[in-house]
Amino acid sequence: MFGPNWPNNGEIDIIEGVNRQVDNGMSLHTSANCQIPNLASAQLGTLNTGQCDSSFNYNSGCGITAQAGQHTYGSDFNSHGGGVYATEWTSDHIKIWFFPRYAIPHDILRGKPNPNSWSKPQAFFQGSSSCNIDTHFANHNLVFDTTFCGDWAGGVWSSDGVCSEGGTLTCQQFVAGRPEIFRDAFWLVNSVKVYQQKNYPPTDASSPYSNVTTSALNDNISLTSPPPSSTSLKAPGSDAPRSSSWQTSWTTGSSSPTKRAA
Repeated sequence: MFGPNWPNNGEIDIIEGVNRQVDNGMSLHTSANCQIPNLASAQLGTLNTGQCDSSFNYNSGCGITAQAGQHTYGSDFNSHGGGVYATEWTSDHIKIWFFPRYAIPHDILRGKPNPNSWSKPQAFFQGSSSCNIDTHFANHNLVFDTTFCGDWAGGVWSSDGVCSEGGTLTCQQFVAGRPEIFRDAFWLVNSVKVYQQKNYPPTDASSPYSNVTTSALNDNISLTSPPPSSTSLKAPGSDAPRSSSWQTSWTTGSSSPTKRAA
């Protein structure tokens, strides 16, 4: 997901990886002054770097690698039938979960997600005085993208001896000369569901979110949602604004999810 005037409105990479990667990478990319703390005990994944500023480290962003062996990406993801990625974006934090096909929470299946009842997320990006979430993230679009070569995949291509065939092929040569390799390089998505935090104390404690957009996908769909920082919500009978938040769940099939894959 990303906002206009990049990187000033931020980027949230929910599913991302390159080449033969097997564990999903999740990252944030922002303008200056966004540093994320390492909350190792509150997440399953491992923080690679807390610096989200896109002008540092060749725009690697602040990244978290999913817990190893959880079938979160690539051929392992495919062979286990895919699963559900869910993202919670609030003024306080951005969290990302992955649920394999056999362990999807019942509240997600019922369309009444309750992130407070779920296990630890794979990624927990905590906002703070070092990174104000509302300042750095706004007006995002949901994007599914497959990029051949590119800055990341192309940049690390030669380090993978299998893909580069011992360094004898560049990424561009491989893509141009091996079209059959990309037979299964597609997204198979059952649904995208967007929920907004209710603007009043929920009577059903298991459902703090109400559905905003549910769409069966086709080849031409474009889904745009307003950000949490753009909506000021008030409880009935109160003049006090309530912060809003968004929770997005993606139900993915057995395709290889990749944003910048070669």
